[in-house]
This record gives sequence, C-alpha cells and structure tokens, in this order.
Amino acid sequence: MCQLVPMNEAAAYLCVSRRTVRRLIDRRAIPFFKVSGSVRLDRQDLDNYLKRVRMEVLDYSKVAR
Repeated sequence: MCQLVPMNEAAAYLCVSRRTVRRLIDRRAIPFFKVSGSVRLDRQDLDNYLKRVRMEVLDYSKVAR
C-alpha cells in the first residue's frame, strides 16, 4: 500500500531538514509525487533510499596489513 507523506514528515522520518529533502528531490535521488501542487513522498521510497545510502561497518580484523 502506498503511504504518501508531506515533505516535513519525510524530513522528520529521515532526520534531515526540509531543505535536504528538497535537494534530494531536485537531484532525483528520491522519487516523489506532486498532488495538487504539493510534494508527497512514498514512505517505501524513503526506506529504499535509506537502504541505498547505508554504509556497512568495516571489519578491520579482515583487512590485510
């Protein structure tokens, strides 16, 4: 099910500012909808974005010295 949220809720969900969400939208890093002139984002798209940008922990014990 599609759960559309406004930009301010998306910013709170991502723990970033509205300006950062706007930049992500402008760079097309996150898909969005325009509903009656208002930007809406799908919560699943936000989750997918977080998965894409997640950095894994480097296990230094396995790194050759």
